[in-house]
Amino acid sequence: MNTLPEKQIRIYDLYDLWYEPFWQKPWFIVLASVLSVMLLIGFVWLLMYYRKKQKSLLTPWQEALQDLENLVHENYNLPTKHKEFYQQVTAVLKKYLSRRYGCVLVSKTDQEIITVLAQTEFSQDLRQQLEEIMQGAVFIKFANQQAIKEQMKLDLQRAQELVRKTTPG
Repeated sequence: MNTLPEKQIRIYDLYDLWYEPFWQKPWFIVLASVLSVMLLIGFVWLLMYYRKKQKSLLTPWQEALQDLENLVHENYNLPTKHKEFYQQVTAVLKKYLSRRYGCVLVSKTDQEIITVLAQTEFSQDLRQQLEEIMQGAVFIKFANQQAIKEQMKLDLQRAQELVRKTTPG
């Protein structure tokens, strides 16, 4: 009955059923990778958000005093660091005075700050004190003069005193 030659008749064995779990499929691996990256980015964003929120809970004078106190603990003994020290002090003062008096001072020069503050409720003795700090900073920042360690300490104390005197209440 069989009309096929014997060579053409083949009996195939039964093969086992092969199962690939879904977590080993390429689509799941890609999806898991994307979700992992998104979770990591979300975690970093939340961490930065809460740190920024925590820092913004400080009043401008508390933040300025904290930043100036951090400068006390920095090592500015090297002559190359004097310029950086005065840049930090003036940046902290500009930021503080901008937030405290509601005027834009961050992008202004030191002399422009004195002029702008003369038009606000800033007192003459505090303006004189700020001018002394800024004048000393100008020579160090732009004329590359070397700062005396005692002068740096005095200017830092003046900056802290200026913030304390302008604190409301």
